[in-house]
Amino acid sequence: MAWWIDVPPSPPLSLPPGWLPSEPNDGWAYRNRLPSSGTGLGVVAFYAERYGHSSPAEWERRLAAGEISRNGETLRAEVALAGGDRLLWRRPPWQEPAVPAHWGVIHDDGDLLVIDKPSGLPVLPAGGFLEHTVLRLLERRHGDDPAGLPRPVHRLGRFTSGLLV
Repeated sequence: MAWWIDVPPSPPLSLPPGWLPSEPNDGWAYRNRLPSSGTGLGVVAFYAERYGHSSPAEWERRLAAGEISRNGETLRAEVALAGGDRLLWRRPPWQEPAVPAHWGVIHDDGDLLVIDKPSGLPVLPAGGFLEHTVLRLLERRHGDDPAGLPRPVHRLGRFTSGLLV
């Protein structure tokens, strides 16, 4: 005999003020140009070697799904590559975790910006983050600034808080 208690689903947790919610990004396009030494290599072998985070079976699935193109033509089956081929893998959108999207400005004289980066906010795109980064937030906030876009000159780890120039 099994016992259980029916519990209504919990409402979604609310985020603290100033946080970006978890949401999908627009995906990313990875561009590669095959060196002449790669002539004869198959698409799946190229990607499995170049991006070892995914198995050949996963690259076969991506190829069949039409995510990969060669010289502007979408591929759906394995082909031999030639030196100079331009490859494009269109990674579909993925869900990015919620992050704090606010920081204190320590110094801003128009030439130098120093912020107090909060823990949990990545500085640069990597590790599953593309849009939820300091770099992208700066681009959105300063996109029309005639002085140009501020760019981080160093990096702090995602969970490291501190001053970022």
